[in-house]
This record gives sequence, C-alpha cells and structure tokens, in this order.
Amino acid sequence: SEDYFEWDGNLITAVTPAGSKESSILIPARCEGFAGVIFQGTGIEHVAFEDDDNIALDFAFMGAENLVSVELPANLTTIPTMAFKSCDSLSSITIPASVTAMESYAFSACGSLAEVVFEGEGLTAISENCFEDCALLEAVRIPEGVTSVGSHAFFNCSALKNVTFSSTVSEIADFAFGNTAVEEIHFPAEMEITAMNESAFGTNAYTAAVYITQGSWCDKNQSLWDIGFGEIKYE
Repeated sequence: SEDYFEWDGNLITAVTPAGSKESSILIPARCEGFAGVIFQGTGIEHVAFEDDDNIALDFAFMGAENLVSVELPANLTTIPTMAFKSCDSLSSITIPASVTAMESYAFSACGSLAEVVFEGEGLTAISENCFEDCALLEAVRIPEGVTSVGSHAFFNCSALKNVTFSSTVSEIADFAFGNTAVEEIHFPAEMEITAMNESAFGTNAYTAAVYITQGSWCDKNQSLWDIGFGEIKYE
C-alpha cells in the first residue's frame, strides 16, 4: 500500500507508523527513489520491489536493524555510499547483474551478513570499506568484470577464510582483506596482478595458502605479487 509511506512526489521520504509495524513490505511501482534514511527504527524485516526499474537508494536502508532480506530491483545500477551500513540482521544479499557501482561503506557493519552473491559482470570495482566489519562472512567470490578491490574493502571480516578472485582483478589495495581469518586464496589462470599492496591481506598473508595454475601468469611472476604468503600451491 502506498499509504505505508510518506511521499515527496514519487520519492519515498519516510515509513508511516502503520507501515513500520509490517514485517514484510512491497515498495510500490510509483517509487522512483528514496530521500534520506527510511527504514531505520521500523520493524520491517523483508523488503521487495513491485517494479524492476532503476531507482536511487540514497541512505534508505542505513541502520535498518531489523532488516533480514531485501530483493533489489533487477535493473538497479548503483548501491550508494552507506546504503546498507549497520543493517545488523541482514543475512544475505544478491547483487543484480545490472549493478555497475558499489560505493564505499555500502554494506559495512552488517554483522549478520553471511552470504554475498554477485549475479553479473558489470561491476568494475569493489570500493573502499564496502564490506568492512561483516563478521559472519566466511567466503567471498569476486565476480568477473571487477578489476580492483579497494582499501579495507573486507577489513575486519573476522570469519572470512576463503577468497576466490576473478580473472579480471589486477589491483588489490591496502588492507583490502586485513584482519580476517583468511586461509585460502584462489587466483585463476587468466589473472594478472599489476598492483598488490603489501598489507592487502594483513598479517594473515604469512599463514595463508595461495592457489594458482601451473604455467599461468601468476605462476611465472610470483615475485610481482608474493607479499610473503605462507604457501603457494597448484590447483
């Protein structure tokens, strides 16, 4: 119901008292975007969109402590800065294939986030601090198309043990995976690393095993990316 929201034209500016009591809510097709923090302090646990059009998320979901799941519009292009920051109950997120930009702190401090699924190959970078402090995230697979992983992108993801890169990643910034529990790192055969910061994996690099393909660029150029990993193994 459109009555669950307050509107400024076709922008949602707030959830009404009636809407805030709903556990599941559908964003009406009328919505062209959000203005400000919308779901913080509500009891809403599940959000879906009636329309798949691209919209402006703004800070809509920031601090929505009861949000467990959200089905993003299929044609969404941008997940902006702090869009889902501190969504303490969010357990998983699927990034639509249409998304080309994920900005800084987009999912930081989502303490229950255990799964991130990337559906497409349009995303070119995972920005700084994007998933910082996601304490339950145990594994991450960087999607094809991403060329860089920004500073502190997965910093302090204390349960993160397994990282699999795509063939397109060439830059891994400082502390991108710092202060994690990383044990296994997988570099695909086609991957060519042009910039690996010495602190990219923090002190965990010294105990982590990196898996590469024999005869690959990473195999032939270990001196350009080996920052002191515990082991180098062949897949």
